[in-house]
Parts: sequence; structure tokens; C-alpha cells
Amino acid sequence: MTQWRSEQRPVAHIERLELAALPDRARSDSALQILDVREQHERDAGFIPGSRFTPWHDLDRLPSDLHPERPIAVVCASGQRAAVAASLLQREGAQHVIHVVGGGVPTWRKLGHSVAEPQKAAA
Repeated sequence: MTQWRSEQRPVAHIERLELAALPDRARSDSALQILDVREQHERDAGFIPGSRFTPWHDLDRLPSDLHPERPIAVVCASGQRAAVAASLLQREGAQHVIHVVGGGVPTWRKLGHSVAEPQKAAA
């Protein structure tokens, strides 16, 4: 990176946000979109209410339910997959991507925040 910067090549930045700060950010910014990038079985165990869902490995384009000009907070279970996903979203044209760090949905639950569960199909 030092050489890259010395050659004055472009350097992109992705904002980092502690998971503990996400609820306040969501309340104060109505444009904020939350994207859950975990696997389906993890999502089925519970998710942040109102979050959208696309597994990180399926991000070959910006998901159609996300607006590229609105901020997108990317969350997983720990923060590692969210880092990769945030980079992919930025590459695909999202203008303000936020990498949620310091935990993910399991920590969200441990902090006492509500967790939604998918609706089960009627038998």
C-alpha cells in the first residue's frame, strides 16, 4: 500500500462501525440499509429485523433490493464475511458501504436487541 499511495493511485475507504453502535445509527439514519451476508441456515436461526439477505458468496452484483446511493451496513456472524462482502458491494457500485465489526447477529442477540425469525410455511 505504501508504494501504491506514493504513486498516487486511487485508494478506496470502507467505513467501519462497531456492532454496538448499529442500533443508534439505524435510528438516526432512516436511509440506512442493513445487509445480512451469512448462510441461509444462519439466517433461519434469526436475523436483524428489517435486514435484507444475500449470502456473501452470491454478491456478483448489487442485490436489486438495495439502493446504491443509500448507505449499506454489512453484517454477518463475526465480521469476517462482512469485510469481504463490503468490498464486493463497493466494487459493484454501492457508494457508501459500512463494514459492521465487533460481532454480528449472534452478538446482536446477546446485547438484548430483537431478532426476527423467518415465517414458517403453513402445513
